[in-house]
This record gives sequence, structure tokens and C-alpha cells, in this order.
Amino acid sequence: MTNDEIHYNYLNVGVVPNFEVLREYLSINLGAKVYYLMDLKNGEGAFKAYPNVDASYMLIDEVLTIFGGATGGLTYNTYEDLTTENPFLSPNFYSVPTDEKYRFYAGMKGK
Repeated sequence: MTNDEIHYNYLNVGVVPNFEVLREYLSINLGAKVYYLMDLKNGEGAFKAYPNVDASYMLIDEVLTIFGGATGGLTYNTYEDLTTENPFLSPNFYSVPTDEKYRFYAGMKGK
């Protein structure tokens, strides 16, 4: 076992453009999340794109609404965040950003 320190640095730059359509009973948000992630230590970089779409429709006026969407994203994991979830995490743990490609959801809400 060594006492070598682990060094890693990431550059994360992103844009989140969207287009929103609002009608009397309908709401649609069409967008995307686009990031450039670069590992500064190794000089490797990559573009990442994720959906950012949701819609809702009021079926019964101010009583019942259905909704759905798809999203994703890139989350930078800090050592502090990780030890909040697991206080027994080793100090020489190598952390990388979480790449959540797609997350779909749908449901109903009402009064």
C-alpha cells in the first residue's frame, strides 16, 4: 500500500437551450443538455448530449393533468458528496462524473 496522492481535474462546460410551447391545456418544453467534459490530467475530452423534454396536458379543467418527459445529465461527484452517502469511503477513491444518459417519467396529478 502506498501513500501516493490521487489527482484528477475535470473541466465541464454546458449549455441547456429549450423551446417552450404553452397553450390553454397543453404545455410542451423541448430542449437538450449539451456538455463538453475534459479530463485535464490526461488531456481527453468528449461531448455529451442529453434530452430535456417534458409535456403536460390538462384532461379535466384544474382537476386532472397527465405529464411525461425524458431527461438526462452529467453530474460532477465531489468527495464531500460521496462521503455524505458513505462515510466509510477511502480517501484515495478515484471519482469520475456520473453520466445519466436517459431518465423517462410519466404520471398523473390531480386535486
